[in-house]
This record gives sequence, C-alpha cells and structure tokens, in this order.
Amino acid sequence: MENHKFINFTAVLSIGFILDFLICMFFLSYFNFGISISVISGFFFGTFFNFFFIQKYVFKFNGKKLYSLIAYTMMMMLIVILRVCIVYFLNFLFLERWIYLSIIFASLITLFINFIASNYYIFVNKK
Repeated sequence: MENHKFINFTAVLSIGFILDFLICMFFLSYFNFGISISVISGFFFGTFFNFFFIQKYVFKFNGKKLYSLIAYTMMMMLIVILRVCIVYFLNFLFLERWIYLSIIFASLITLFINFIASNYYIFVNKK
C-alpha cells in the first residue's frame, strides 16, 4: 500500500513541478516579470496543485482542510529552504562542476521528506 501511495505521490509532484516550471517560464516570457516573482509564483501554483491532488488522489484525506493546507504550505517553505541549503552544501563540498547533480540529489532527499511528512503527519485521517 505504501509503495502505491509513493508512486502516486511522485506522479502528482512531477506534474506539480512541470506546472511550476511552465508558470515560471510563462511569467518570465509573456509578462516580463522578474525572476524572483516568476519563481515564487510558479512555486505557489505548483504547491497548491500538489496540495489538492495529494490530499484527494494520494491520501484520500477527509480531515481539516484549512489545517492541512497551512501545515502543507509551511512544510513546503521549509523544504525549499532545506533544498537550497543542500544544493549549496553539495556544491561547496565537491559538486561545483555538476550543479545539476546537486539539485537532483537535493530534490530526491526532499521528495522523501515531503512524502513522510505528508503521509504520517499532515494527511492523516482520524479513525
């Protein structure tokens, strides 16, 4: 059951990532917004997409929506900070030439953290 959840979770996050990227590029290309505004906008669209589909499709959550939205958003903000720190740390240590490898590694670490926090703490249905 957990493997099935993890696969669905990864699929939803992948779609959310693509949405994040496309919105970022759209804001940069068509509205000429700065990089910061475009990245933040894409991140929030992707995060809210992930939230709604993870709770409905992956965990079939029927608990307190407002609490879970706030908890998920806070977790995502912490994950972004952690992800940036991991990338900088790995880049500083030994992967300066392979920044994309650092980003992929950081993304994999935060994917597992995101799944564990979502599965066991945020989207827990009370019985």
